[in-house]
Amino acid sequence: ALIAAPLSRRIAARNLIRAAMLAIAVSFLVCAAEESPFGWFLGWRVVSGVAGGVIMTLAGPAVLAYAPKPRRDFIGQMIAYGMTGGILIAGAAMPLVLGTSVSLAWLMLGVISLLATVLTWRMWPPPLPVPPKAARKPEHAWLFCLQYSLVALGLVPHTIALVNYIASDLKLGVTVASRYFLVYGLGSLAGPLIYSFGAPRIGLRPMLKLGIAVQFIAVGLLLVSSSPAVLIASSFLGGLGIPALIALFLLRSQVMTDGDPWRHRALWGAATVATAITQAIAVFGTSALIEQFGVGGLAYPVVFATASAALLIAFMLEFAIRR
Repeated sequence: ALIAAPLSRRIAARNLIRAAMLAIAVSFLVCAAEESPFGWFLGWRVVSGVAGGVIMTLAGPAVLAYAPKPRRDFIGQMIAYGMTGGILIAGAAMPLVLGTSVSLAWLMLGVISLLATVLTWRMWPPPLPVPPKAARKPEHAWLFCLQYSLVALGLVPHTIALVNYIASDLKLGVTVASRYFLVYGLGSLAGPLIYSFGAPRIGLRPMLKLGIAVQFIAVGLLLVSSSPAVLIASSFLGGLGIPALIALFLLRSQVMTDGDPWRHRALWGAATVATAITQAIAVFGTSALIEQFGVGGLAYPVVFATASAALLIAFMLEFAIRR
Protein backbone atom coordinates (compact mmCIF):
# COMPACT_ATOMS: atom_id res chain seq x y z
CA ALA A 1 0.00 0.00 0.00
CA LEU A 2 2.88 2.38 0.74
CA ILE A 3 4.56 1.85 -2.61
CA ALA A 4 1.44 1.67 -4.79
CA ALA A 5 0.71 5.38 -5.25
CA PRO A 6 4.36 6.41 -5.96
CA LEU A 7 4.80 3.47 -8.35
CA SER A 8 1.64 4.41 -10.24
CA ARG A 9 3.33 7.69 -11.27
CA ARG A 10 5.94 5.66 -13.17
CA ILE A 11 3.96 2.58 -14.20
CA ALA A 12 0.34 2.61 -15.37
CA ALA A 13 -2.03 1.58 -12.57
CA ARG A 14 -3.64 -1.12 -14.70
CA ASN A 15 -0.25 -2.71 -15.37
CA LEU A 16 0.56 -2.67 -11.65
CA ILE A 17 -2.80 -4.27 -10.87
CA ARG A 18 -2.26 -6.94 -13.53
CA ALA A 19 1.23 -7.69 -12.23
CA ALA A 20 -0.05 -7.86 -8.65
CA MET A 21 -2.86 -10.26 -9.58
CA LEU A 22 -0.41 -12.45 -11.46
CA ALA A 23 2.02 -12.41 -8.52
CA ILE A 24 -0.74 -13.53 -6.15
CA ALA A 25 -1.76 -16.37 -8.45
CA VAL A 26 1.84 -17.55 -8.78
CA SER A 27 2.38 -17.29 -5.01
CA PHE A 28 -0.54 -19.67 -4.42
CA LEU A 29 0.62 -22.15 -7.03
CA VAL A 30 4.22 -22.38 -5.83
CA CYS A 31 3.07 -22.88 -2.21
CA ALA A 32 1.45 -26.15 -3.27
CA ALA A 33 4.84 -27.85 -2.90
CA GLU A 34 4.47 -29.25 0.63
CA GLU A 35 8.11 -30.29 0.98
CA SER A 36 9.42 -26.75 0.49
CA PRO A 37 11.25 -25.08 3.42
CA PHE A 38 9.59 -22.50 5.64
CA GLY A 39 11.55 -19.66 4.03
CA TRP A 40 10.01 -20.55 0.66
CA PHE A 41 6.47 -20.15 2.03
CA LEU A 42 7.36 -17.01 3.98
CA GLY A 43 8.87 -15.33 0.94
CA TRP A 44 5.90 -16.05 -1.29
CA ARG A 45 3.40 -15.00 1.37
CA VAL A 46 5.26 -11.68 1.61
CA VAL A 47 4.98 -11.34 -2.19
CA SER A 48 1.26 -12.04 -1.95
CA GLY A 49 0.84 -9.49 0.85
CA VAL A 50 2.67 -6.74 -1.06
CA ALA A 51 0.67 -7.49 -4.20
CA GLY A 52 -2.56 -7.46 -2.20
CA GLY A 53 -1.69 -4.04 -0.80
CA VAL A 54 -1.11 -2.71 -4.33
CA ILE A 55 -4.51 -4.01 -5.45
CA MET A 56 -6.33 -2.65 -2.40
CA THR A 57 -4.79 0.78 -2.97
CA LEU A 58 -5.13 1.11 -6.74
CA ALA A 59 -8.11 -0.94 -7.92
CA GLY A 60 -10.93 1.05 -6.30
CA PRO A 61 -9.65 4.54 -7.22
CA ALA A 62 -8.78 3.34 -10.76
CA VAL A 63 -12.35 2.23 -11.40
CA LEU A 64 -14.05 5.16 -9.66
CA ALA A 65 -11.95 7.66 -11.64
CA TYR A 66 -13.90 6.67 -14.76
CA ALA A 67 -17.29 6.17 -13.10
CA PRO A 68 -19.98 8.78 -13.85
CA LYS A 69 -20.96 10.67 -10.70
CA PRO A 70 -24.57 9.37 -10.51
CA ARG A 71 -23.28 5.80 -10.57
CA ARG A 72 -20.38 6.08 -8.12
CA ASP A 73 -22.31 4.97 -5.05
CA PHE A 74 -23.53 1.86 -6.84
CA ILE A 75 -20.15 1.06 -8.41
CA GLY A 76 -18.37 1.59 -5.10
CA GLN A 77 -20.63 -0.95 -3.43
CA MET A 78 -20.20 -3.38 -6.35
CA ILE A 79 -16.43 -3.19 -5.77
CA ALA A 80 -17.19 -4.18 -2.20
CA TYR A 81 -19.46 -6.97 -3.40
CA GLY A 82 -16.59 -8.48 -5.37
CA MET A 83 -14.44 -8.58 -2.26
CA THR A 84 -17.26 -10.10 -0.21
CA GLY A 85 -17.94 -12.75 -2.82
CA GLY A 86 -14.30 -13.81 -2.86
CA ILE A 87 -14.10 -14.01 0.93
CA LEU A 88 -17.34 -15.99 1.26
CA ILE A 89 -16.49 -18.44 -1.53
CA ALA A 90 -13.00 -19.04 -0.18
CA GLY A 91 -14.28 -19.29 3.38
CA ALA A 92 -16.86 -21.90 2.37
CA ALA A 93 -14.68 -23.94 0.01
CA MET A 94 -11.32 -24.01 1.79
CA PRO A 95 -12.36 -26.02 4.88
CA LEU A 96 -13.77 -28.72 2.57
CA VAL A 97 -10.67 -28.84 0.38
CA LEU A 98 -8.23 -28.69 3.30
CA GLY A 99 -9.75 -31.88 4.62
CA THR A 100 -8.58 -33.59 1.45
CA SER A 101 -5.21 -32.00 0.76
CA VAL A 102 -3.39 -28.79 1.66
CA SER A 103 -1.64 -28.83 -1.73
CA LEU A 104 -4.99 -29.07 -3.46
CA ALA A 105 -6.19 -26.00 -1.54
CA TRP A 106 -3.17 -23.98 -2.69
CA LEU A 107 -3.65 -25.16 -6.28
CA MET A 108 -7.34 -24.29 -6.23
CA LEU A 109 -6.61 -20.77 -4.97
CA GLY A 110 -3.90 -20.37 -7.59
CA VAL A 111 -6.08 -21.54 -10.48
CA ILE A 112 -8.99 -19.31 -9.42
CA SER A 113 -6.67 -16.31 -9.06
CA LEU A 114 -5.05 -17.01 -12.42
CA LEU A 115 -8.47 -17.31 -14.07
CA ALA A 116 -9.56 -14.00 -12.52
CA THR A 117 -6.35 -12.37 -13.80
CA VAL A 118 -6.95 -13.60 -17.35
CA LEU A 119 -10.64 -12.67 -17.40
CA THR A 120 -10.03 -9.11 -16.15
CA TRP A 121 -6.80 -8.46 -18.06
CA ARG A 122 -8.39 -6.14 -20.64
CA MET A 123 -11.05 -4.69 -18.34
CA TRP A 124 -8.91 -2.28 -16.36
CA PRO A 125 -9.31 1.38 -17.42
CA PRO A 126 -6.57 3.16 -19.39
CA PRO A 127 -3.87 5.13 -17.55
CA LEU A 128 -4.42 8.75 -16.58
CA PRO A 129 -2.02 11.61 -17.45
CA VAL A 130 0.65 11.93 -14.76
CA PRO A 131 0.55 15.33 -12.99
CA PRO A 132 3.81 17.32 -12.79
CA LYS A 133 3.79 17.37 -8.98
CA ALA A 134 3.18 14.71 -6.36
CA ALA A 135 -0.41 14.53 -5.14
CA ARG A 136 -1.19 16.79 -2.19
CA LYS A 137 -3.14 15.19 0.63
CA PRO A 138 -6.40 16.95 1.48
CA GLU A 139 -7.19 18.80 4.69
CA HIS A 140 -7.99 16.45 7.57
CA ALA A 141 -6.35 13.52 5.75
CA TRP A 142 -4.83 12.26 9.00
CA LEU A 143 -8.23 12.41 10.72
CA PHE A 144 -9.75 10.40 7.89
CA CYS A 145 -7.02 7.75 8.20
CA LEU A 146 -7.52 7.65 11.98
CA GLN A 147 -11.27 7.30 11.59
CA TYR A 148 -10.93 4.51 9.02
CA SER A 149 -8.47 2.70 11.30
CA LEU A 150 -10.84 2.96 14.27
CA VAL A 151 -13.68 1.54 12.20
CA ALA A 152 -11.39 -1.30 11.09
CA LEU A 153 -10.71 -1.98 14.77
CA GLY A 154 -14.46 -1.98 15.35
CA LEU A 155 -14.89 -4.67 12.69
CA VAL A 156 -12.53 -7.09 14.45
CA PRO A 157 -15.14 -8.72 16.74
CA HIS A 158 -17.17 -9.96 13.78
CA THR A 159 -14.49 -10.54 11.17
CA ILE A 160 -12.00 -12.33 13.42
CA ALA A 161 -13.43 -13.17 16.85
CA LEU A 162 -17.08 -14.11 16.33
CA VAL A 163 -16.75 -17.78 15.34
CA ASN A 164 -14.16 -18.64 17.99
CA TYR A 165 -16.10 -16.71 20.65
CA ILE A 166 -19.28 -18.68 19.96
CA ALA A 167 -17.54 -22.02 19.51
CA SER A 168 -15.08 -21.83 22.42
CA ASP A 169 -16.14 -19.18 24.93
CA LEU A 170 -19.84 -19.96 24.75
CA LYS A 171 -19.05 -23.67 24.26
CA LEU A 172 -21.59 -24.03 21.44
CA GLY A 173 -19.23 -25.80 19.05
CA VAL A 174 -17.99 -25.08 15.53
CA THR A 175 -21.20 -26.30 13.84
CA VAL A 176 -23.40 -23.79 15.71
CA ALA A 177 -20.79 -21.05 15.26
CA SER A 178 -20.76 -21.65 11.49
CA ARG A 179 -24.52 -21.03 11.40
CA TYR A 180 -24.05 -17.63 12.97
CA PHE A 181 -21.26 -16.96 10.49
CA LEU A 182 -23.77 -17.76 7.73
CA VAL A 183 -26.04 -15.05 9.19
CA TYR A 184 -23.01 -12.75 9.14
CA GLY A 185 -22.51 -13.63 5.47
CA LEU A 186 -26.13 -12.78 4.70
CA GLY A 187 -25.57 -9.39 6.31
CA SER A 188 -22.47 -8.90 4.15
CA LEU A 189 -24.54 -9.57 1.05
CA ALA A 190 -27.31 -7.22 2.15
CA GLY A 191 -25.02 -4.38 3.27
CA PRO A 192 -23.94 -3.05 -0.13
CA LEU A 193 -27.53 -3.12 -1.40
CA ILE A 194 -28.81 -1.18 1.60
CA TYR A 195 -26.03 1.40 1.64
CA SER A 196 -25.92 1.90 -2.14
CA PHE A 197 -29.69 2.51 -2.03
CA GLY A 198 -29.48 4.93 0.89
CA ALA A 199 -26.36 6.98 0.05
CA PRO A 200 -27.82 8.83 -2.98
CA ARG A 201 -31.02 9.57 -1.03
CA ILE A 202 -29.78 10.78 2.35
CA GLY A 203 -26.19 11.65 1.41
CA LEU A 204 -22.84 9.94 1.75
CA ARG A 205 -21.88 11.43 5.12
CA PRO A 206 -25.21 10.65 6.85
CA MET A 207 -25.02 7.12 5.49
CA LEU A 208 -21.48 6.75 6.79
CA LYS A 209 -22.59 7.94 10.23
CA LEU A 210 -25.47 5.46 10.11
CA GLY A 211 -23.12 2.65 9.08
CA ILE A 212 -20.74 3.33 11.97
CA ALA A 213 -23.68 3.55 14.39
CA VAL A 214 -25.05 0.21 13.19
CA GLN A 215 -21.65 -1.39 13.67
CA PHE A 216 -21.46 0.08 17.17
CA ILE A 217 -24.82 -1.51 18.01
CA ALA A 218 -23.71 -4.84 16.53
CA VAL A 219 -20.61 -4.97 18.74
CA GLY A 220 -22.45 -3.62 21.78
CA LEU A 221 -24.98 -6.44 21.56
CA LEU A 222 -22.17 -8.94 22.15
CA LEU A 223 -21.51 -7.23 25.49
CA VAL A 224 -25.17 -7.27 26.50
CA SER A 225 -26.18 -10.90 26.04
CA SER A 226 -25.22 -14.24 24.49
CA SER A 227 -28.77 -15.38 23.80
CA PRO A 228 -29.49 -16.83 20.33
CA ALA A 229 -31.66 -13.85 19.35
CA VAL A 230 -28.96 -11.34 20.29
CA LEU A 231 -26.24 -13.35 18.53
CA ILE A 232 -28.35 -13.52 15.37
CA ALA A 233 -29.01 -9.78 15.43
CA SER A 234 -25.38 -8.98 16.15
CA SER A 235 -24.12 -11.31 13.41
CA PHE A 236 -26.42 -9.83 10.78
CA LEU A 237 -25.81 -6.19 11.75
CA GLY A 238 -22.07 -6.85 11.95
CA GLY A 239 -22.16 -8.32 8.44
CA LEU A 240 -23.69 -5.12 7.08
CA GLY A 241 -20.41 -3.31 7.75
CA ILE A 242 -18.22 -5.65 5.69
CA PRO A 243 -17.73 -4.68 2.96
CA ALA A 244 -20.24 -1.82 2.75
CA LEU A 245 -18.40 0.47 5.18
CA ILE A 246 -15.18 -0.01 3.24
CA ALA A 247 -16.95 1.10 0.07
CA LEU A 248 -18.41 4.15 1.84
CA PHE A 249 -14.95 5.18 3.03
CA LEU A 250 -13.58 4.65 -0.48
CA LEU A 251 -16.27 6.97 -1.86
CA ARG A 252 -15.69 9.46 0.94
CA SER A 253 -11.99 9.58 0.19
CA GLN A 254 -12.81 10.44 -3.42
CA VAL A 255 -15.05 13.31 -2.31
CA MET A 256 -12.34 14.62 0.04
CA THR A 257 -9.89 14.74 -2.87
CA ASP A 258 -12.36 16.50 -5.22
CA GLY A 259 -12.34 13.51 -7.56
CA ASP A 260 -8.64 13.96 -8.37
CA PRO A 261 -7.49 10.36 -9.02
CA TRP A 262 -3.88 10.99 -7.99
CA ARG A 263 -4.81 12.63 -4.69
CA HIS A 264 -7.38 9.88 -4.20
CA ARG A 265 -4.75 7.16 -4.62
CA ALA A 266 -2.43 8.89 -2.15
CA LEU A 267 -5.13 9.30 0.49
CA TRP A 268 -6.58 5.82 0.04
CA GLY A 269 -3.10 4.31 0.14
CA ALA A 270 -2.32 6.05 3.44
CA ALA A 271 -5.68 4.95 4.88
CA THR A 272 -5.05 1.36 3.77
CA VAL A 273 -1.66 1.29 5.49
CA ALA A 274 -3.08 2.74 8.70
CA THR A 275 -5.88 0.19 8.69
CA ALA A 276 -3.56 -2.75 8.03
CA ILE A 277 -1.35 -1.74 10.97
CA THR A 278 -4.37 -1.32 13.24
CA GLN A 279 -5.85 -4.71 12.36
CA ALA A 280 -2.48 -6.44 12.77
CA ILE A 281 -2.15 -4.96 16.26
CA ALA A 282 -5.74 -5.96 17.02
CA VAL A 283 -5.16 -9.57 15.95
CA PHE A 284 -2.00 -9.90 18.05
CA GLY A 285 -3.74 -8.18 20.95
CA THR A 286 -6.70 -10.55 20.77
CA SER A 287 -4.38 -13.56 20.74
CA ALA A 288 -2.45 -12.21 23.73
CA LEU A 289 -5.67 -11.63 25.69
CA ILE A 290 -6.90 -15.16 24.98
CA GLU A 291 -3.55 -16.56 26.09
CA GLN A 292 -3.62 -14.43 29.23
CA PHE A 293 -7.22 -15.01 30.34
CA GLY A 294 -7.98 -18.33 28.65
CA VAL A 295 -11.25 -19.62 27.20
CA GLY A 296 -14.29 -18.17 28.95
CA GLY A 297 -12.30 -15.39 30.61
CA LEU A 298 -12.20 -11.64 30.09
CA ALA A 299 -10.48 -11.77 26.69
CA TYR A 300 -13.49 -11.37 24.42
CA PRO A 301 -15.36 -8.85 26.62
CA VAL A 302 -12.22 -6.68 26.54
CA VAL A 303 -12.03 -7.03 22.73
CA PHE A 304 -15.71 -6.13 22.34
CA ALA A 305 -15.45 -3.16 24.71
CA THR A 306 -12.35 -1.86 22.92
CA ALA A 307 -14.05 -2.19 19.54
CA SER A 308 -17.14 -0.38 20.83
CA ALA A 309 -15.01 2.49 22.12
CA ALA A 310 -13.16 2.70 18.79
CA LEU A 311 -16.44 2.91 16.86
CA LEU A 312 -17.78 5.58 19.21
CA ILE A 313 -14.66 7.71 18.66
CA ALA A 314 -14.89 7.12 14.89
CA PHE A 315 -18.50 8.32 14.94
CA MET A 316 -17.52 11.49 16.83
CA LEU A 317 -14.64 12.16 14.40
CA GLU A 318 -17.18 12.42 11.59
CA PHE A 319 -18.23 15.76 13.07
CA ALA A 320 -14.61 16.99 13.13
CA ILE A 321 -13.88 16.25 9.46
CA ARG A 322 -15.22 19.15 7.39
CA ARG A 323 -15.70 17.28 4.12
